[in-house]
This record gives sequence, structure tokens and C-alpha cells, in this order.
Amino acid sequence: MLAAATRGLTLLLVQSLDSLETGDQLPAKAVAVLALDKALTDTKCPREECLLSYTMDYSAMPSKLAKTLPEHDPVRSVCFAR
Repeated sequence: MLAAATRGLTLLLVQSLDSLETGDQLPAKAVAVLALDKALTDTKCPREECLLSYTMDYSAMPSKLAKTLPEHDPVRSVCFAR
């Protein structure tokens, strides 16, 4: 269930537009649910973690995480496109 919540919040964040950068609640919730998912389950969410770091404009993290994804994964392509 946490994996589904992580995926849903991540995809919602990717699709949201916050040009004034005033909406911190959604990214905070997405990161919190990802942290819970990683701490409490054996589920791996590398795609979601990569997309979150990319969407939140972390510098080196998206490309580092993208290297762990399969070569033809669209998330990998997006995170290396920067």
C-alpha cells in the first residue's frame, strides 16, 4: 500500500505546475511516504525516488539513481536529459 501511495504522490508531483514554488506540501508528503516505504517494507522504489529527486531539482541525485534503472526505462531517459 505504501508503494502505491509513493507512486501516486510522485506522479502527481511530476504533473503539477508550481512556477512560484509555493507548494511545498506535496513534495514533502511524497518524500515522507517514500521514506516510510523504504523503512517499513522490502519494496524498492528506484523510479519514484529518481523522479522525486529530479522534480525537486536535486543536482546529482537523479542521474546517480537513474544509473540503477534499466537502460530503456523512460524515467532513466528523463533524469539523464538534464
